[in-house]
Amino acid sequence: MITKGVNLILEASLNLNFNLDVVRASALLHDIGKLNCWATRKPWSEHVYYTYKFVEKCLGENMAAHAMRHHIGPSYGEECHPKTLTEKIVCLADNLASGADRREAPERGSFLPPLPIKLTHVLNPNVVRCSMDSERLTGISKSLLENLGKLEEAFNKDSTGVFLHELTYPQL
Repeated sequence: MITKGVNLILEASLNLNFNLDVVRASALLHDIGKLNCWATRKPWSEHVYYTYKFVEKCLGENMAAHAMRHHIGPSYGEECHPKTLTEKIVCLADNLASGADRREAPERGSFLPPLPIKLTHVLNPNVVRCSMDSERLTGISKSLLENLGKLEEAFNKDSTGVFLHELTYPQL
């Protein structure tokens, strides 16, 4: 996997049309659909479709496709497999990160965490900072959509502009 990662980085560095901001945004948003899966009790593997819908509303179809295509496992269809260099980098980063932080992984099938979802402290997984039921998860997802609005035009004009907006989130 390390060799694959080095090859992707080399390819990206040689590609003049490569946009690192698109990789950053895709990597940041690639799992945003999990909120909806948790709230509606859908299998985790469906998060890619919720991610697509969410990102499409905020940043358009192209960014939504990049954010959605980051899985290659048997639970995901061909439409979810990475096709572009950007998507391959996000997929690789996701695989490396998920291998490092998974406390529990299903042997087969799609993992569905029990409600309420518990957000733990980054340094101590035994300290629960807050718990969220499906109503709260749905509210957070809607709030994110409202706050992000339609950023597609601003992002395409100047991708750094996306990071200058101050967002307000519901109180946890």
